Amino acid sequence: MFFDVDIFNKFVIGTELKFVFLPKRCYITGKLLWLQYVYKQTAMYVGPDIPLFEYRYYDKNEFIIKRLKDLVT
Repeated sequence: MFFDVDIFNKFVIGTELKFVFLPKRCYITGKLLWLQYVYKQTAMYVGPDIPLFEYRYYDKNEFIIKRLKDLVT
């Protein structure tokens, strides 16, 4: 049986509210985020080489809804 597990949530090192000037896509809805405040999550993967950082951007309202449902950290 295959489970769709998002490993990103296990390696999140920070969440911050940022104002974006350049267009970004919301990870949840896929809509364009531009000239507004968004939540930016950063995950760090550490291996034998240099650390790898991954960023995800979320619409403010969508992030709060997902956070209340405990789907994102």
